[in-house]
Amino acid sequence: MNRYVEEGGSLEKTKILAPTSEYEKKLMQEIAMFPEMMTIAYEELAPHKVCAYIYDLANSFNKFYHETKILAEEDKDKKESYIQLLILAKEVFEVGIDLLGFEAPDRM
Repeated sequence: MNRYVEEGGSLEKTKILAPTSEYEKKLMQEIAMFPEMMTIAYEELAPHKVCAYIYDLANSFNKFYHETKILAEEDKDKKESYIQLLILAKEVFEVGIDLLGFEAPDRM
């Protein structure tokens, strides 16, 4: 995301488009499961479910990130959609990790 901004891109809210690849779809589905997972983890007093979810989300994110040429995408709307999806995933990671009581590194 930093590189996108450095290259003149904007992080203003744009809409996330329908998925065009299996990796994008899987990441979207994983993100969409967050509220349900949080409800279950809370009701069952099961923080390990948050850990398992973050692990699954990280796997989906990794596959999407490595299989999608985000900054090389020529379609501006599609590129902005990818960036918004990354921002949403980052926010979900931050909430989940914060709930577990530790901090994630800024970069890996």
